[in-house]
Amino acid sequence: SVYGLQNDIRSHSPTHTPTPETKPPTEDELQQQIKYWQIQLDRHRLKMSKVADSLLSYTEQYVEYDPFLVPPDPSNPWLSDDTTFWELEASKEPSQQRVKRWGFGMDEALKDPVGREQFLKFLESEFSSENLRPVTIPPTS
Repeated sequence: SVYGLQNDIRSHSPTHTPTPETKPPTEDELQQQIKYWQIQLDRHRLKMSKVADSLLSYTEQYVEYDPFLVPPDPSNPWLSDDTTFWELEASKEPSQQRVKRWGFGMDEALKDPVGREQFLKFLESEFSSENLRPVTIPPTS
């Protein structure tokens, strides 16, 4: 070689050390591994008390918006002769219940058409609506 090094330098390099011989696992070892992984699959990753607490808090938060559990404040105009629902929908002012629901998270405000409109109005007042307009408004077809 040019530098006086050995030609078989790779055989002495720590990155190219040959792998040690491994013996195949015995049948008992394989059975133990299978049993271990089956136990791991059956384990619950969350405590049931934590799951129950989060489910209860979620249902308590949304119970007043569920029409099956709580009758809607202005009743359904298709089922009753009360047209208050349509009058509220025609007005541009969102109801207090709607605004409270927007407080749960940004996704709630953006799911609601009136909430999305109010959010865009706010962005326009802050001169930043062009940044989020493609994100918040679905394309019309």
